[in-house]
Amino acid sequence: MSGYSSRYHRSSLNYAQLTPTRGGLALDCTYDSGLVADLKARIPADGRRWDPARKRWLVAPQYADLVAGLCATYLGVQIVVPKI
Repeated sequence: MSGYSSRYHRSSLNYAQLTPTRGGLALDCTYDSGLVADLKARIPADGRRWDPARKRWLVAPQYADLVAGLCATYLGVQIVVPKI
């Protein structure tokens, strides 16, 4: 598949991508209220931040596997956690 990245998957309805940023990881994904609620419940406030300008979550690297699991559970999208 041309242009396909192992860190990024887009199905017909849902998508999710974790990319390294300064100081952590950025989660760009389809909105799901359950995912957001679980993310807020399971990641402490100092481990996550909403980026309103880009409409994405910024998360601390230690929560990368948790975020990948949430994307699989709520969006049905398997993502590979990037090495940082």
